[in-house]
Amino acid sequence: MLAVVGLACLWLFPDAFRPEGRSFAPYRAQLVVVRTSLERDQSKPEFWLSGYITNTGNYPWRVRELEVRFIEGESKLVDVRQAEVSEKFVVQPHQEQAFRVELGRLVFTNSSTVAMVRVQAATDGNLPAKTD
Repeated sequence: MLAVVGLACLWLFPDAFRPEGRSFAPYRAQLVVVRTSLERDQSKPEFWLSGYITNTGNYPWRVRELEVRFIEGESKLVDVRQAEVSEKFVVQPHQEQAFRVELGRLVFTNSSTVAMVRVQAATDGNLPAKTD
């Protein structure tokens, strides 16, 4: 009987028994990146991306990495960058959090290139922060 109850709990609450907390993959679409801005210091070749992450879901998430896709025209993929967030932060449910990440050097052939950003990696925001 205990085995049946244990299996039922694992099936109904799979994330409750994971030491790393809730899996982020099924909830990725609930973290929405909005109002992004690509900036560059005129004296340096490195670019920075800033914007806001809105959590439309019911769980807090600690943001670890962003994915930035640079698109020309309708759908021509120019470059993809993974930008690690240097100071991890938690976006609470139904809240918004500002961010700024370094992208490094970028080279574009067209000034109409658009940056499409999404959260690539996040961890359960209810767990204590891990030191990397």
